Amino acid sequence: KCRFGEGNDVSAGYISATEVVCVSPAASSAGAVDVAVSNNGVDFDDSSILFEYKDGAAVGSISPTSGSIVGGTIVTVTGANFEDTNDLACLFGTLESPAAVYKSSTEVECEAPLSSSSGFVSVEVSTNGV
Repeated sequence: KCRFGEGNDVSAGYISATEVVCVSPAASSAGAVDVAVSNNGVDFDDSSILFEYKDGAAVGSISPTSGSIVGGTIVTVTGANFEDTNDLACLFGTLESPAAVYKSSTEVECEAPLSSSSGFVSVEVSTNGV
């Protein structure tokens, strides 16, 4: 098991004798928590590994609000909590943007992808690839 903070235990997937994978549980607020690992689900290591919860990126508005289905329209996304990371991505519905450019913590430029049909889609920004 993995423990995130106090008592937030989740299952761990065994990778090797030196590696496990854990999915972080939801948190009530942003901030750093200790992560501990247990082989038996009772005794946890006392390492001082930290995991930081961050406020998620939030889209407030986009401009322009329409573009061609062939893609290529540069859309300015205004919002909050954007980060300049290698995993920065924009989603137009289920389609990932071919390019996302960080401008500031409140602005990202996204290239609209090619679409097979016209219609309204949601626009999301991810800073961690999820």
